[in-house]
Parts: sequence; C-alpha cells; structure tokens
Amino acid sequence: MTLPLPRSEFVRRGLFALAPVVLILLATAASATASTRQETILQDDRLFGDPGRQVEALDTADSLGIDTIHTVVVWSTLAPRPTASRKPSGFNGADLGDYDEEKWDRFDDLVRGAQARGIDLLLSPSTPAPKWASECRRKTSTCDPSPKEYQAFFTAVVKRYNGRTRDENQGGGLLPKVDRLSVLNEPNLGSWLSPSSQAPAMYRDLVYAAEKALRSGRQPRAQLLISEAAPIRSLIFYQRLFCIDSRGRALDGGQARRAGCTPRRRIKRLKATGIAHHPYSRGGEPPFKRRGSSDITLRYMDRLKTVLDQAAKAGAIKRNIPQYSTEFGIASDPPSESFGVAPTIQARELNHSEFVTYENKSVRAFAQFQLSDDTNIGQGTDPVNFQTGLRFGSGEEKPAFAAFRMPIYVTRAGNRARVWGGVRPGAGSRVDIQTESNGTFTTVTTVTVDRYGYIDENIDTPRGKVRLRWTAPNGQEFTSREANIDRP
Repeated sequence: MTLPLPRSEFVRRGLFALAPVVLILLATAASATASTRQETILQDDRLFGDPGRQVEALDTADSLGIDTIHTVVVWSTLAPRPTASRKPSGFNGADLGDYDEEKWDRFDDLVRGAQARGIDLLLSPSTPAPKWASECRRKTSTCDPSPKEYQAFFTAVVKRYNGRTRDENQGGGLLPKVDRLSVLNEPNLGSWLSPSSQAPAMYRDLVYAAEKALRSGRQPRAQLLISEAAPIRSLIFYQRLFCIDSRGRALDGGQARRAGCTPRRRIKRLKATGIAHHPYSRGGEPPFKRRGSSDITLRYMDRLKTVLDQAAKAGAIKRNIPQYSTEFGIASDPPSESFGVAPTIQARELNHSEFVTYENKSVRAFAQFQLSDDTNIGQGTDPVNFQTGLRFGSGEEKPAFAAFRMPIYVTRAGNRARVWGGVRPGAGSRVDIQTESNGTFTTVTTVTVDRYGYIDENIDTPRGKVRLRWTAPNGQEFTSREANIDRP
C-alpha cells in the first residue's frame, strides 16, 4: 500500500483557526541519517473507546496534528460467550453476521470520527481471546490461541473496514476503509500471550494466520505490521521468532525445538511490511538509561536494526523493513510513584526522545501513549505506575502537552547551535527562533516550516536558552518550552 504523507504536508487553514497545532520536528537537513518522513501516532484506548469521551479525544488529537491513532481491537470484547470453554454452536468468526452488531459500534464511531478529521487508523486485533479459542488444556484468554480462530477474527476485522461493508445499525452507510493492521499487542508478555516460553512459536503461527486473513478479507495490499513487542527481553523474542541465534545463524538442537523451529532450517518468510515496536524504558522512565543486553529501549534501537538485518539475511523477512514506534511514553511524578519524573522533565525528555527517533532513518513513526493518565488505579496497596499521559487523569494539561504540540530540541556544535522543532500542521508557516539574554528573548532568525512540518536550523548563539515562537493564522501566539543547549 502507499502510506499517506504526514498531515503536516497539507495546510488546513480552517483547522488552524480552530485549534493551532505543532509537531515535533525531528532532525536535520544536515544529517544524512535522519528520517525524511515521520508520522506521529497516538494511542489511548480508554478515551477513544469510550462513547462519552471519544469525540473530545478525537478533537484533541486533531488539534495536536496527530497523523495516526493506534487502537487495540480486543478479541474477547467482540466474540460471543468469551468466558465459555466451548465455542458457540454454528459460530463462524469470519462471518460479520455472526457477531453482535452493537459491539462494533465504538470501533465504527472511531473509524468514522478519525476519517472525518483526516486522521489515519492502525488497528491491532489482539488477545485476550475468548476462552473457547484457547488450545491449552486449562483454557485462559491468553494461552495458545488457535491460529485458525484468530485468522477468522482477523478476517472479520479486515472485512468490516475494507471500504465495502455497510453499518448494520447506525444508518446503513459504508464504513470507512482501514488498511493498516498489526498482529497482536506485546506478544512477548505473558499478560497477552502465554506461556511465554512458547510465545515466539505461537506468535509466528498467528502472523501466518493474519496474512491469510488479509486475502480473505479482500485487503491483500493492506499494511501488515508485526511484533508490537514490549522492550524487556525483546531481542530474545525477535531471535526466536525468526529462528536465528545472536549471530544470525539458524537455530539448532534444543534451542530450535523450544522456539518451534526446524533445526538448521529457515522459516517460511513472514510477509510483514513493517515492524512495530514499543521502545519504552522500565515503567515509562526516561528511555536513555542503561538496560539489560536483551532489552530494546529507545537507547538501544540499533539492536533492533541488527536483528532485523540478520532476519532478512536468513530469509525470514524482507530486507530493509521499516520500523515503527507504535507505543511509547514517559511517566510523570505525580502521579507515577516508582518510575516517574517531574512533569517539566517529562516534557524535556519527550522532545529529546522524538528527536532521537527522527534521527534514526530506519524508524518511520513516533508514538505517544497516552493522551491522559489512567484513573481508578493504585487502589489499596497497588502502586501508581506508568502514567505517561500528556494530561493528568483530571484532564489538566501537563507541561508535556505543550511540549508535544510545539517541540524543540537544541544541541551545540562548536560555537553554533542546531535548533530542531516545528509546527504541525504548519507547512509554509513562519517560525521565530529566539535566544535569551538577561531574561529577555530576542528573535535571531525567522524560518519557514518545510512541507513535512519541520524546521532544522543552525544559529550563532552564546550560552543560554532557546525557544520557538509561532503566530497562528487566527492571531494566537504560541511559544515552545525554553530549551537549554545540550551537547549532542
């Protein structure tokens, strides 16, 4: 499929007047390794899946210039009798007529609402599964889901959003087309796919099932992302998924058998068009801390490229397969009790992370999870962790909200400073680069945002702070956070 250009490619003056927006400008014309196109992905399944809050969440995503909304389509929420150990008699998971039509409504509304705002969708049909789809003796919602049943469910999702299906209970109109899908969510975690020791083999079979589902759902050219892996020990998961060792050689002996591979044999090629990854650090802490040798956090994305290159050489995937960060965030304290950082540091590290992502030419997307912090957590003795929202649970904006909307990251090279940032959607807009002296900011140059929404400029400046200033078409003025000049 041909992927859409970032929304910053298109200046929508009417939307500027309603909600000025800014993007993160990732990387440099001067850098030969930087991405030239990078989309921004937002995920918040609680808000986008809640009929009472969905419209507000979509409007906010639109005001932030989001390119793509990523949402997990949980199998057990759509399947009939999900807690039963036996499949309902006569049920065909690939037949849309066998589902309760009202259970699709929140996804239908999300797809329609996103399309109306020019936002793309990435759908991840995923476990937890109905218990009757488990092939384990002790049936659970994550234990060894049947590839045949998963294929049927995946087919139903593809069919529903192939652009040819009419909504049965909300007006009868054609549902919009969604041609970007990924296989499962975080299959390397037992909370999504178990037992973990067998997860690579089980997941491989589920990918093959999804490939067939694209054809039977009449979307053979849809984008298919695989992995969606959580970062911890993900390098080992990738190696076993592709049936290779740390040097890229085919697994042999017991290692091969435990990974569901034929010893010293290549696997049947996975027909993925991209790799989705979640490059968090532990608990949503800043992602540049040192981690274990098998973890793939943002600091260690070179490990992902290495294993993908090895897999391509082994014939498991195509060469130079693009990578997408589809879930990522940095926790703030408050409210995160163990891993969060001060809200101002969250804002700074969010800009730093997006800049680093953009600098990586293999990565084509930067993701933010979530829009707002979770609520109703930390009950009793449970800790409050992983609060990575741009807003608190109350809806109050954190400093990260403005930093995400109008990012900036500045590095020094000799006596000059490289200023990265941008406005989104803001192709053709003029942005002031300002430096601080004696507490006053003065414009040193004004630059035009490029067709992708970026600026990347070198300026002469003494030590001090730098910020961006932009005046929206409706006259409202925005300034970025005040960035210190960092060493690259």
